[in-house]
Amino acid sequence: MFHRKLLAFLLLVFFVISLTAPAASGIAGKKTVTPTEDTIRVYRTATGQIEVLDIETEYLPYVVAAENGEAPFESMKAQAVVSRTFAYYKKNHPSGSNFDLYDDERDQVYNPNKVLNKNHKKAVSETNGFILKYDGDTICSFYVKGTGNTAKYVTYNEGKSGDSIYQTSLGWRTDPPSKNPYNRGCMGQVQANKLANKGYDWISIFKYFYGEDIILTKIDLTKSNYKSQSKNTKLPNKASEDEVVSLSVLRKAAANDPARPQGEITPDADDDVKIVEEALAKEGLLSSKYAYDGSYGTATIKAYKKWQESIGSAPRYCDGIPGKKDLTKLGKKYGFTVDTSN
Repeated sequence: MFHRKLLAFLLLVFFVISLTAPAASGIAGKKTVTPTEDTIRVYRTATGQIEVLDIETEYLPYVVAAENGEAPFESMKAQAVVSRTFAYYKKNHPSGSNFDLYDDERDQVYNPNKVLNKNHKKAVSETNGFILKYDGDTICSFYVKGTGNTAKYVTYNEGKSGDSIYQTSLGWRTDPPSKNPYNRGCMGQVQANKLANKGYDWISIFKYFYGEDIILTKIDLTKSNYKSQSKNTKLPNKASEDEVVSLSVLRKAAANDPARPQGEITPDADDDVKIVEEALAKEGLLSSKYAYDGSYGTATIKAYKKWQESIGSAPRYCDGIPGKKDLTKLGKKYGFTVDTSN
């Protein structure tokens, strides 16, 4: 009798749980997300299913990795802004009745099987929420590889504005161009990478293709229809406050890397060096051609020496080798802390 009562009780518990448990939906192992203003509905070509993804964390890093994943960091950041802009454009001009865009070249490539590296994630996080607008409208930020048959679509609008810009033939061209504010040109990825290697920063890169008067605005998700904040939105300047660099590791890299063969770095020092290189690049002292490579080579030595001179360090300390005071000042300005414990 006891066993029958126990069995009946367990069956009742199982029945109640089955009634209250949420029904499974979507792809197995993939969480279901309710569509909101910071998500995107992606049509998965391989499965025919639609996935709702968080734009900043689940979608954009994999688009950046798939579209221009080996790019210099500045053009990778430009890619993040351009891809985010395109995603928000498609939210207002969807490719399908029940989804926003395709996961392939019909819109832009999203490949969640890509292995993300730190730069893929940082390119997105350091430009978080920023999109491109013209005259209040989110542009259709066309971009192509920029070689072969796609080279003809690239536009060169550096220094141009208003109706003097060139529109791309990928979109509807109007006379004057301002009649179609969505088509402000097309970025070439190969060309963007070359610009980054010449020292262009991410903002200069997208203005090179879309015009001088393109406006960088930040999405305000507290408002409906993702209205942008003021056009005077402050641009991101600092690295994550969680980033820490080791003074001893940096000094070791600065002492050894200049004599190493091209491309070789001090073991376990590249992350610390990249943080410092990024700060020096933002300060305008180090070209993007040499920044973010993790090697504390002669270019970084010269750039850091300029930093030491700019803050009034005594001449004997202006040698390009990080010291506690000058490194702490650089970290305070660009958002990292200095570990002096060893």
